Amino acid sequence: MKETLVQVTRDFLRLYAVANRPVLLGFSGGVDSSALFSLVRTCLPWIPPFSLHVVHFDHAWRQESAKEALLLEKEVTALGFSFHQGRSTGRSKNNSEEVARKERYAFFCRLYRELNAQGLLLAHQRDDQVETVLKRLFEGAGFLSMGGMQKVSFLETMTVWRPLLEVPRKELIAWNIDKGIVPLEDYTNKDLQFLRPRMREKLLPEIEKWFGKSICANLAHLGKESSELREFIIGLCRKDYEERAKVGAFGVHLTLLKGDSPFLQREKIRFFLQQQGEHLGRKELYEIERSISSASLGKSLQIRKGMLVADQDELFWMPLFPKKVLWEADRVKSPRVFSSFLDAFWQGEVYYKIREDQRVQQGSYQELPLREQKKMSAFLAKNRIPTVLRKLVPCVFVDDEIVIPFDFICNDNLQSCDMLVMKLKNLSN
Repeated sequence: MKETLVQVTRDFLRLYAVANRPVLLGFSGGVDSSALFSLVRTCLPWIPPFSLHVVHFDHAWRQESAKEALLLEKEVTALGFSFHQGRSTGRSKNNSEEVARKERYAFFCRLYRELNAQGLLLAHQRDDQVETVLKRLFEGAGFLSMGGMQKVSFLETMTVWRPLLEVPRKELIAWNIDKGIVPLEDYTNKDLQFLRPRMREKLLPEIEKWFGKSICANLAHLGKESSELREFIIGLCRKDYEERAKVGAFGVHLTLLKGDSPFLQREKIRFFLQQQGEHLGRKELYEIERSISSASLGKSLQIRKGMLVADQDELFWMPLFPKKVLWEADRVKSPRVFSSFLDAFWQGEVYYKIREDQRVQQGSYQELPLREQKKMSAFLAKNRIPTVLRKLVPCVFVDDEIVIPFDFICNDNLQSCDMLVMKLKNLSN
């Protein structure tokens, strides 16, 4: 057991740590962090050399916590390591585990930046992971979000390392006993007014009573597989986005693959929006996915930073929805070749086939007779221009007759055409 714990810690630090950059270690003085601190010290001869900075945050929840922090500082400095302490300004009536966690991590992040550290070591172990997975399961998390914590994760600009995430807590307790380490006892870890102690002391023992002791290992395995699947799906979504997303004058456009399963399609939509700084709830995500799978036309959704339009298998994201546009005309002999009218329009260019001697005037959709509006709308619908943008397409009259924009797919002699190109010059609200 001892050798296994040392090997787990050593192999992790050999894989991720580099020489000569500081590493932080979160240290509460409890069972888990005491074992991690001891294990890292044991591994120092076999891992890249770095300065280890022990970090303690006092939430000031207990009267004795300040004295305990002084004892921890004395212990750490006596071993020759730097000790850094943060302290909460106080616990309000409405404070919670989540508020405390954010306060603690904010302190870690500040110190991380000041020291230009390479990683923050935390002592989360398998029992913590089990609690996280079970909590997310009961909260209704999706399968990809059920993975709980990861061995390597990122918080703002800080890299977080959890080398003991697959180690049962009982092994850390045994390590401390073997090494003569006496951890601090924090009674708030058993205070049933908090959710995690309730799960630890009441819920999990009751579940194990009915389903057997293997429930913790099963939940940990579920969390691990969820994390692995999440990384795989994110990789697929990122590859698809990088290869197929097109940034243009109106925003970002992505054509979804028709063979994708509903699950993968939802994840691609989610990833697409995350790249624009937006996050959809489950209900909104399912609505968009249903709109695409049913070939609905022009399903739009106003979100915090802009508008999402799902038009059959096309996704359009417009961060600044234009109310007015300015188009500028230019005659060209050899226009840039696009694969479709949609591609050209999304880049802010609309082409018309004309003769050099023809008289050309620019108009607007609203100026057209009803018959011509229907004709124009049919062309734009065929070319998958979102409904909300169709009235922005510039209308061109040649010798007082409306001319339909040029569809590149239907022309084999594009380079020899005389063309009028309308270029989008400015967007204004």
